[in-house]
Amino acid sequence: MFGYGLVPGARGHGYATEALGGLVAFCRSHAEVRTMVADTETGNAPSQRVLDKTGFALVKEEGGLYFYRQDVTES
Repeated sequence: MFGYGLVPGARGHGYATEALGGLVAFCRSHAEVRTMVADTETGNAPSQRVLDKTGFALVKEEGGLYFYRQDVTES
């Protein structure tokens, strides 16, 4: 599970997308990783955009949260 937070002055510059993208690439480079999951509060649109941009798919909404998943397929 990944977590992040940015101070207001750092928001909107793509830092979270770049960082999460790097972690996703790292996870994808390890054969042991099969699935990555994430969640965010339903009102947190910036984090939802970060997850969308880094390849996560929304799979369900429950209890004020959106749950995301990214499967790692063998190439």
